[in-house]
Amino acid sequence: MIENLAKLIGHGTKPYTFLSKVVFENKISRIFMTVLFSVLMVALIGLIFYSLLFVKDENERKYIFENFLPFIVIPLATIGFLYMLYMQEIYNAKYEEEISDLRSERKEITDKIEKDNDYDIFNTIQLSLNQLNEYYTINKNQAKSSFRISLISIIIGFVTIVTGIWFYYFEISSIELSFLTGISGLLLEFIGGAYFFVYKKSLEQVNFFFAQLIKVQDTMLAINLAENIEILDKKNEMTEKIVISLLERSLK
Repeated sequence: MIENLAKLIGHGTKPYTFLSKVVFENKISRIFMTVLFSVLMVALIGLIFYSLLFVKDENERKYIFENFLPFIVIPLATIGFLYMLYMQEIYNAKYEEEISDLRSERKEITDKIEKDNDYDIFNTIQLSLNQLNEYYTINKNQAKSSFRISLISIIIGFVTIVTGIWFYYFEISSIELSFLTGISGLLLEFIGGAYFFVYKKSLEQVNFFFAQLIKVQDTMLAINLAENIEILDKKNEMTEKIVISLLERSLK
């Protein structure tokens, strides 16, 4: 494991990313972490309800929160953080694979165009289709990332605001700390909203490039069908209609 860690660090992989893969790629450790997370979550909820419903003394309640709560919250946050890193690594690997395949395909098309002496419109259209597909993949990945970040920020912000109110209401901490906690939660909510705005814009770009992909595919299909027509007059007529249609579409 140490050798693998050294190799990954040498290739630019961060240690905590490696740790997340070690923890969640193995089936046994993944099951263990899932069970541990569930137990800690139940313990956290049980501790909170026990303190609020059965502990009447404020000092005793404060003692419970200060001495027991961190031992539950910190492991929970660590497991959640590692799981998010692991899922992000999976998404990144899929994205890099898609981009790599598209670029390899584009290189093949470019080499084919350079080697082919006769001009072939299909090669040019395939090249344009490949580039549009790459733009579509990039924007789709950005939209997914923006949505995930916005959702996480909003959830964490909401929990932070509730925690600040809870601290103030039960006098667990000073009013300054409760106020700062609430402000932090509001800032996280603002960040989440900003990422939702970015997600909306990215989604618009995804829809735009998807529409362009459909147009290019329709163009390729129309040209291919026209080329397969054996009757010369019909073939010329259909080719003329395709040209007129493309010109009208480009002028819109």
